[in-house]
Amino acid sequence: MRFAIHPSQFECMNHLGHVLWHRRTNRIVARLALSMAFLFLDGCATIGQLRFERPEFDLTAVRVDGLGLRGGSLTLVLDVTNPNTYDLRTGQVDLALDLADARFGEAFLGRATTFEAGGVTTIEIPLSFTWAGVGAGARSLLEQGSVRYSLETRLTVGTPLGDRSVEMTTRGTVPVRKLADWSTAKPGASREGASISSG
Repeated sequence: MRFAIHPSQFECMNHLGHVLWHRRTNRIVARLALSMAFLFLDGCATIGQLRFERPEFDLTAVRVDGLGLRGGSLTLVLDVTNPNTYDLRTGQVDLALDLADARFGEAFLGRATTFEAGGVTTIEIPLSFTWAGVGAGARSLLEQGSVRYSLETRLTVGTPLGDRSVEMTTRGTVPVRKLADWSTAKPGASREGASISSG
């Protein structure tokens, strides 16, 4: 037996199908929107629990790479401790070094560097100086086994909370090693204290 469907009935069935399809689509969209909202709120809650702690820069050794008639070149070896639960990233670290109250010069690390969360990163920064700039007694300082130092450090780090500027001054005693003795020496320095500002 064959049944004939009136055009009006067909149009009604077609309309009903569209309505059901749109309702199903709307339910899927609503569920996706609700899931995204929960993810967003969870992310906001996580960020709200984060706090920023400044990284610590410890000068562990000064390596004498070369001495000449006009001056010399050093490498500053630093251990950077990141106490945060997230990585810190910076594009440049600026330093100013005094040895035994004599300003030896300024140096910078001009490349992108990541300080891993909860870890210690060792960085080496070259510094050049002239005898005229540091004084006549500078050569004897570099021939000692260790020397008093003051190190000013400036940098901006990227965090999940936004960029943070850090400035600090550390003082202590640092071993001085010649390049030829570097493979057998174990760097190590003592710190007297630090003054820090961050924002």
